[in-house]
Amino acid sequence: MTHTLRLAETPWVNGLVRDYLNRNEKVLPFIDHFPDWPAFDKLCQEKAASFPIQHRNILVKQLELQYDAVQTTDLVRSHIQALKGPNTFTVTTGHQLNLFTGPLYFFYKIITTINLANQLQKRHPAARFVPIYWMATEDHDFEEINHFNYENQVLRWQHEHSPQAVGRLSTQGLEAFIPRLQVLLGDSERAQQLIALFEKAYVQSDTLADATRQLVNYWFQDAGLVVIDADNKALKALFAPYVSKELQEQVSLHEVTKTIDQFGSYPVQVQPRDLGLFYLRDGLRARITKKDNHFEVVDTPYTFSADEINTELQEYPERFSPNVLLRPVYQEVILPNLAYIGGGAEISYWLQLKSTFKAFDIPYPMPIVRNSVLFWSAREQNRWMSHFDLTVSDLTFNEAKLKEKLVEKWSKSPLQFDDLKQQWRIQFDQLRAWTKQTDASFEGAVNAQEKKQLNGLENLEKRLQKAEIKAHQAQIAQVLQIRETMYPNGVLQERYANITTLYKAVGPNLLPLLFDHIDPLAAQAVVLTYPD
Repeated sequence: MTHTLRLAETPWVNGLVRDYLNRNEKVLPFIDHFPDWPAFDKLCQEKAASFPIQHRNILVKQLELQYDAVQTTDLVRSHIQALKGPNTFTVTTGHQLNLFTGPLYFFYKIITTINLANQLQKRHPAARFVPIYWMATEDHDFEEINHFNYENQVLRWQHEHSPQAVGRLSTQGLEAFIPRLQVLLGDSERAQQLIALFEKAYVQSDTLADATRQLVNYWFQDAGLVVIDADNKALKALFAPYVSKELQEQVSLHEVTKTIDQFGSYPVQVQPRDLGLFYLRDGLRARITKKDNHFEVVDTPYTFSADEINTELQEYPERFSPNVLLRPVYQEVILPNLAYIGGGAEISYWLQLKSTFKAFDIPYPMPIVRNSVLFWSAREQNRWMSHFDLTVSDLTFNEAKLKEKLVEKWSKSPLQFDDLKQQWRIQFDQLRAWTKQTDASFEGAVNAQEKKQLNGLENLEKRLQKAEIKAHQAQIAQVLQIRETMYPNGVLQERYANITTLYKAVGPNLLPLLFDHIDPLAAQAVVLTYPD
């Protein structure tokens, strides 16, 4: 059985993304289009007219080289070749190189992307639409990617490293994971499939980028997903003019700052730096900053005059790495892209970037919020919905709010404290009005008494609620145990659990199930049930 929730009605997105999903006109300054099919017609025309054929040829050549040692499907290779054509477009998602894919939403992002490309293909059969996974190979935050969770165990890759592009890291030492996986996962057929996949991807690959490409290709080659590693000299050469403009004019700083000034009460996901660039070499990724008339690489001896850094850029474009606010610009320079699929946090910073794209004279793609997905067993669903008479929407409640609802549902007390408080406020309003007519100096005493009475009532309510919770402690514990499935260790399932847990439970039907129920433009959370 499948249930859906509107993402905008969950607490899992912030106010900016909620307004975007609800098509609130307050968001219009930060976008070109709300996500809908007519908007894609315009995006196709815009991208076809603006994307250089030279960029297509270089892109295809580099993808061919990156796939040279990869056994993949004819569909993937066909998609790569199709990118030469002026009527071929991409739909892209990106993600860090988390060990063994990391949290489950890695899969949900990619499947949202593939399904969007497929739906566009049906609507525009004369064109081609290629789903892209952009590996974040230049990211240097190793601590974010060096582990994954299996049930309550954290499997962590201990690796001596300096801040550097993680895609270049050697996979040496990851073979030590195999015995531990064998103990944790067991000897079932599904467990052995997962262990064999880990070994093929990580033990038989030289770098983390190669391993991740193999891993993603295993899961998604039949769907035609193309994996790109943009840590590449030829692709960076296409980006060099934009890097030069950033160095000279600090475009990202000025444009994002102007956008933030327009945000009002909306949360700011990423604050801009003075330059949106890192300096990248083997064993090093460090921020470039501008000081007076020269440039420094933070915490290193590297310094450049304006002429020197321009020469460095022309000779070694691969040494310049975009930060989180400039990476989307790099993406749109090298891909004929229409849309970017991301989670709420990603889309929040994409909504900071429209004016940055305009300043670089690059079409702004459509940001699309990926689907969220939650899984539970048939037994858990039955107990939640039938035995405890709870709704799927109740899954969005935090623990305190859920307890409050359960107490209200099971309470034997006829008292409605909100009604009582309102009745007292009405009575005190009447008392205030009477004292004003009699002696206005009594108003302060009335206000103090009202506050005292309401505080006393609230304290009584809390004490009674604690007593109710204690009386229903066993039932509440059972409900919270089911909720723990959706929030392991207090974290939303898709942000904590790994594919190992879900694949062992669901098996080979997992990906077909996801492909069938993820709807790219529905802006939904899907709750899926698997047999016990």
